[in-house]
Amino acid sequence: MDSAEPTERGQTGPKSAPNWLTPTHIGLVVVITLVFASVGVMMVLLVAMSGSSGLGWRSFIDGLTSWRTMAFLLGCPLLCAGTWVGVRALQRRLAWDRRTGLLMLLLAWMLVCTASALAAFGTGSLLLLQFAWGGLLPLGTGFITHGLTRRVGTAPHCSHCGYEFDSELDRCPECGAAWRRRGGVIEGRPHRSRVLVGTGVALLVLGVLLTIRPLLGQAFSPLVPTRFLIAQASGRDTWSPSDWTELMSRRLSGEQVQRLADGLLDRRWHTGRLDPSASGWLEKEIVGNTLAATTRERYFREMVMMHLRGPSRARVGERVKVEALVDDRSTPFAGLGARVLFAGFRVNGQAIESTRLDRLASAYDFDEWSVKRKPGAALPSVEVAAERTGVLVIEVQAWILYGPEGLLGWGRAWNDDGSPLLPEDPLWVEVVHLRHEISVE
Repeated sequence: MDSAEPTERGQTGPKSAPNWLTPTHIGLVVVITLVFASVGVMMVLLVAMSGSSGLGWRSFIDGLTSWRTMAFLLGCPLLCAGTWVGVRALQRRLAWDRRTGLLMLLLAWMLVCTASALAAFGTGSLLLLQFAWGGLLPLGTGFITHGLTRRVGTAPHCSHCGYEFDSELDRCPECGAAWRRRGGVIEGRPHRSRVLVGTGVALLVLGVLLTIRPLLGQAFSPLVPTRFLIAQASGRDTWSPSDWTELMSRRLSGEQVQRLADGLLDRRWHTGRLDPSASGWLEKEIVGNTLAATTRERYFREMVMMHLRGPSRARVGERVKVEALVDDRSTPFAGLGARVLFAGFRVNGQAIESTRLDRLASAYDFDEWSVKRKPGAALPSVEVAAERTGVLVIEVQAWILYGPEGLLGWGRAWNDDGSPLLPEDPLWVEVVHLRHEISVE
């Protein structure tokens, strides 16, 4: 029987070089590239959103162009390229087959991307890793499938039972499978790998646990060390109420209380607001004066931050508008409240009396999102038109008060002599001086 007969029975005869430039192959490469590029861009955007401070497009752009995002975008591909070189070297040294090398490369890339995200974004990367952990399921399935169907060598064998192929026979003497049918004979002998199967099972179990971890919080929270619960409370991912309940049931040392307070302030800065339970705990520590002075100062200074918004350039005779608004990180309906004594705008040193607010104002009166929800309402602002070239200087002075909501009230903001009418014993008073310059051409 000639050498071409095994080819007729499902085996490969003399092999010709495959053509990888067919339209099908090119189309597959393009589709796969677009899919991975889209998923990568989506994950980077999500991390940038979670890492940005405040709300709105400006804060989103700041997060997207931050050094952390840039470091991740540049460093992660370089690390993946280095990992590819290392895995290829191990593949040659350990004589891995192509599928084993590919699975190991995918696993190494997942570990590299995870480590890179944690190094660049810290706990904020948990949002990105929720997507990465989903890849553990198909990767684990691939390891198990390859471990059970792995073959070694190039000699032909029965595809059904693995009996060595005999070109003089039409059927397998072991199992009776027809060798002449397509796929009846396969290259290599079966050689299952317990290591690959065990790796696949471990990846599947880990992927399932990470995917359903929010549902297991109540069962596993008592087993989590306190330092990890504090780290999770300080993170920007989805927070489990059961974890917070468990953390609050434990007796925290002074150092742990301070670390948790600083972590919650970090979380408030990046996400905009705290949930009521975390905010209530932080308020209790602030009122009880149990935290460091720097933490107490940061708590108030970062809660309501006022700034001016307006154009930086204008033409002579052009009317321009400058608005006063705030970044408000207070928790609605909380025990501690904030009031603003707004003294109004000054244009080139001249006070605009009509812009002064006579009564205590809420921070929501300066919050753009809140104001837009009120029909006919607008942010405190001033409109001016320069009569000559030069610099137009817009200034604002305000007092921001913090204290128990029930004691602040909504009364008069000024004494008869024009000085601020401050309530008795406020927790914090911050004097704000703002300046905005417009170049008139």
